[in-house]
Amino acid sequence: MGSSRTPPGSTLEYTNSKAHELQAIAKKIEGVTSVSSFGRLRGPDRGPRLERGDCLINLKPWSERKLTSKQIIAELDEKGA
Repeated sequence: MGSSRTPPGSTLEYTNSKAHELQAIAKKIEGVTSVSSFGRLRGPDRGPRLERGDCLINLKPWSERKLTSKQIIAELDEKGA
C-alpha cells in the first residue's frame, strides 16, 4: 500500500485527485494488476487535521512478474515524485 500527504489545509477533493494521479501511475507499472485509491482527512479526535491519500496496490503472482515488490515500490516512488 502506498501513502502520501498533501499540504496542510488541502481540501479532500485535492487530496483525492492526487491519490487518483498516483493510481494512474501505478497501473502502468509492470507487475501491477489493480489499484484502488482514495483521499481522506484525519478526524479532530486524532490531533491536527491530516490530509492523506492511500493506494491499495495488487500485484501479479511471483511467477507472472519480473520485478520484486521493492522494485515496484522504487519505480512508483520515482515516477510519482
